[in-house]
Amino acid sequence: MPSIKKVCELLENAQRPATKLAPALRDLSYVDRITVLDLPSLYYRRSRGDMIETYKHMTGIYAVDAEYIKPDTSFTRGHSFKLKKDQ
Repeated sequence: MPSIKKVCELLENAQRPATKLAPALRDLSYVDRITVLDLPSLYYRRSRGDMIETYKHMTGIYAVDAEYIKPDTSFTRGHSFKLKKDQ
């Protein structure tokens, strides 16, 4: 999706100069600075955030009813946080 790609580029553009604030890392490339600082990738951060928000909806931490998050009640084994996929 072009809109998501644009947002990702904007976030990376904001993060790039912030990683140069450490004087020892100033001369390294952006990828090397990210590696040395042990920063997770943007994809990982977005996925982790999505999982946390889904968990909050499933456990009732949020009072708002999310119609797009539906528990799958057809399973009898495992955990109760399985989600139903729409066809």
